[in-house]
Amino acid sequence: MVRHFFRDMPNKKAGARRETTGAVPDSTPADIQERRELAQLLRRMHSNGNFAPFQGYVDLFLTKENLIVGMGSRDWLRLTSFIGLAFIENIERDIDLQNMKPEQTHDPIFQPTLVDEAQRQGRKANVVVAQLTKEYMADPIHQRRWSPKTQLKHKVFVDFFTQFFGANAVVSSIDRQACRNFQNILLSYPTNAKKLYPDHSIRERIALAEYNGKATMSVTTVNDYMSKLSTLLRWGIRESVIYLPEGNPAEGLQIPDNRRARELRDSFTLDELKKIFGTAKEFGGEIRDINPEPVEEGDREWKFWLSLLALFTGARANEIAQLDVADVITGGEVDYIEITDEPEGSEKRLKTKNARRIIPVHPELVKIGFLSYANKMKMKGEIKLFPGLKPGAGGYRSAAVTRWFSRYLKKVKAKTPKNSFHSFRHNMSEALERAEVRSSNHKELLGWERAGMIGRYGGARLAKELYEDIAKVKYEGLDLSHLYTNPDEFRK
Repeated sequence: MVRHFFRDMPNKKAGARRETTGAVPDSTPADIQERRELAQLLRRMHSNGNFAPFQGYVDLFLTKENLIVGMGSRDWLRLTSFIGLAFIENIERDIDLQNMKPEQTHDPIFQPTLVDEAQRQGRKANVVVAQLTKEYMADPIHQRRWSPKTQLKHKVFVDFFTQFFGANAVVSSIDRQACRNFQNILLSYPTNAKKLYPDHSIRERIALAEYNGKATMSVTTVNDYMSKLSTLLRWGIRESVIYLPEGNPAEGLQIPDNRRARELRDSFTLDELKKIFGTAKEFGGEIRDINPEPVEEGDREWKFWLSLLALFTGARANEIAQLDVADVITGGEVDYIEITDEPEGSEKRLKTKNARRIIPVHPELVKIGFLSYANKMKMKGEIKLFPGLKPGAGGYRSAAVTRWFSRYLKKVKAKTPKNSFHSFRHNMSEALERAEVRSSNHKELLGWERAGMIGRYGGARLAKELYEDIAKVKYEGLDLSHLYTNPDEFRK
């Protein structure tokens, strides 16, 4: 009876946690160490005949089983001893669960309960891929926390995972070798495979891509898929959706990628920058799309300003695209742009918490008329700085920017396999290095690290110091004087 009571204890505990949070919460290493020390302390107390910590569980057991045992009697002491050992065993097995280890018996007297548990896990051992992925995607925690773009990425992964293993494959049959096979297939899988070969299987797509000389997934993308696979299986174990006797077989299957960030994407060369800002009509005053269709209202503004802002702020595409008019702060000693995800509840998103920062307006942007443009939007009563930019399917306003800019680079013959809109960020970083801006300010301007600077200096003082740094940013040989405009009107 005590063994059955112990068997049910973890189920009740996990169930209670799911009712309140929607999932069994992850524990930090410090939490796990604390529970391990608690188990050791309780076992020492039990060995010394101190059963006080377990008496409450004895009362619960007697009530549940509708039994009467005289307190202090021989049977009561024996029962209390068993309940105490069960309580300690429960903690130790819970530690195994949090460490993603296969469950094992720590005290031999509870070996029969592990057999019972294995029998109870019979249904979970037969869960198929389709059921696991359905429950994973429908988890309320995921629905609440994932952005539309993140949901789409997980759906793409789940579709590939299901196609590779099969919707009716039993998840418990996925072992370490199967995960390595999955990884090897990814390394040969072409980019944009479903668009290139929509009616073919995974292996057919690989064969066709190899025959046609198509590019394959990058190491970064492969590692992202393997991370998602590990997360999916870890979630299934934690939520008791699946039972994997050997633990998570996808854990730690990452391919080392020793390339630095700037080796993954190039900065623009001087020749490429001249082509971007000096040849096309977009920067000659007449804003037109490269397609023959008429330009939609509002396109003119963002196509003119986003590349310039990226070059002289180093901000990410979506950080600029989602700016509000109120994010351009003027009237003080230093004019600056505030990169933020506020107000709370807005659509604005940042990549990391360090991305919240202020970036002084570069003198070149002032000459070109950025502050005048921002004031114009304010006078018109606009909320968004670039109202012509609408959120894409994933909820990001930058989607239209990166698509357009990639086409634009091809149009002006500045496209290479390793440059993109993000290359402006590398240009800014290199310019800060050339200007010998100190490391902490360099990282602050690019949103890599905050180091408590606002708290140390105060916003006004920080803005002034950062302005002195950003004003040093030069692109020798790049002449933008043909873009200069009168301060009170946008370029016509």
